[in-house]
Amino acid sequence: MLYGYQVITRLGCGSNISLLGLMTPFSVREKGLAVSMGAVTQLRIMDGALGLSIVTSVMSTLLRRKLGLVLDPEQLETVLGNAREIAHITPVGLPQEVMFHWAEG
Repeated sequence: MLYGYQVITRLGCGSNISLLGLMTPFSVREKGLAVSMGAVTQLRIMDGALGLSIVTSVMSTLLRRKLGLVLDPEQLETVLGNAREIAHITPVGLPQEVMFHWAEG
């Protein structure tokens, strides 16, 4: 189900960005074409950065809440700093639980 939402979102975003790039030259005078195309490019990059920052913030908050219940604060910071450290968590079985919460996020 989650993949379905991702596909719908991506199709919506992808088609809108493509249409914006295609329609801009037809919507502005030749004098303002360079500025408008520059603005479209800048907004595309800014939207990507904004989306990434929102997702990172939400994921970090979710992981801190969920993993805070199973890891001590030092382990939590280590795992959030580098996901490869999950493999080194003790006791046995705890890495699988951490991976479950990570995947759930």
